[in-house]
Amino acid sequence: MLGVGLTLQLFVTAVLIISLTIATVSAQLPLPDVGTQAFAWFVFAVHLIGLILVIITTIQIKKSARKAGLRLLIIGAIMLITTLGATLIQSVLFIVAGVLFMVRLQDRAPSTVAGST
Repeated sequence: MLGVGLTLQLFVTAVLIISLTIATVSAQLPLPDVGTQAFAWFVFAVHLIGLILVIITTIQIKKSARKAGLRLLIIGAIMLITTLGATLIQSVLFIVAGVLFMVRLQDRAPSTVAGST
């Protein structure tokens, strides 16, 4: 789940930078209004920051899976809210991966059976 979200995030970031650069530099294409361009660059910045944070979180999974799961939940929620749903698929994948890390950690915790010593 995390790998799919990370790959999709990387792909969308690459497509955004290419299309935004072409739209900004090319004089042949009709340029959108300033507000639309600013929002597009903002979404790109959120994608890029999210990509970097998820890569860092992926590297740190071995150290503390619980913290990594919590970070994924926070990153997914912030990306979803700040881009007004433009990162819906990636955000949902990061949130699901975070929940899975949190749930699997609870399953792995040793449990005591009633009546055992």
